[in-house]
Amino acid sequence: MTEIQKDGCRLASPAEHGRHMAIDDDMSSEATVPALFAEITALLEDAHEIAVRGQNSKLSTSEYRSYAVELRRSLDQIQTLAWSIQLTMG
Repeated sequence: MTEIQKDGCRLASPAEHGRHMAIDDDMSSEATVPALFAEITALLEDAHEIAVRGQNSKLSTSEYRSYAVELRRSLDQIQTLAWSIQLTMG
C-alpha cells in the first residue's frame, strides 16, 4: 500500500520498513546500531503521520480502527528494533 500526501511525499506502509535491514554476523555493532536507530526514526515519523491523520474528527469508526491498527504495527516494529539494539549491544 502506497499513499501520496498532498505535498507529493510517499508514505511507506509499515511492512515496507526494514525490508532491507538485516543484522549480519559480519556487520559490526558500530554499523548496525546507527542503522537500527535510523529505521526507528523513519517508523516514528510514519507513526506521527498516522496519529495526525487520526485526529480528523470526521473519520468513520472503521477509519479510526484502521489508523489504530497501523499505529500499533508501527509501534510493534519500533519495539522489535529497540530490542535488537539491546541484544546487539549485549
